[in-house]
Amino acid sequence: MGHIKIWAALAALLFPFVALGDACGDAIELIKRLEGFMSSPYTCQAGEWAIGYGFTDAALIARGHMTQAEADRELKRKCDRLVLKVRSDLKGRRLADSQIAAIVSFAYNVGWGNYITSKVHSMVLRGDSPSAVGEEIRKWVFVCRDGRKVKSRGLQKRRLTEAVMFAKQTPRK
Repeated sequence: MGHIKIWAALAALLFPFVALGDACGDAIELIKRLEGFMSSPYTCQAGEWAIGYGFTDAALIARGHMTQAEADRELKRKCDRLVLKVRSDLKGRRLADSQIAAIVSFAYNVGWGNYITSKVHSMVLRGDSPSAVGEEIRKWVFVCRDGRKVKSRGLQKRRLTEAVMFAKQTPRK
């Protein structure tokens, strides 16, 4: 009986690695479309330095240049990690790959800490309707400029795209 428990625990640990596929690919495609690629450091609309697909890591920015192939690898690494975090955080609750991709894109943009303390997160965990979660996602459209919150057209478009993708509920393969 002990061996069965060990194998079950091992399978539970390995399952997320086997099932990254569509959710990760969808998230990468979405983030690439929403962020765009810049090979040199630039200031994002929130006034922070970024490079590649919106990477704000100081070490990446300090390099001063990034090829698209390097950015693709970094984005894949980041998305793999976020998909695993999202799936682990769901505590057994299942979401469609498109929903996970939308949450990964959202968390990628706002940061994991902001995501897990958000109403979006609590609504996802409660199992609220996709349209209700989408409406909450669409509220995250402000950036801070000169100490004031300002509505961003870019974030309005991004959140609409993420909300639509969350509502899509593409079945898992």
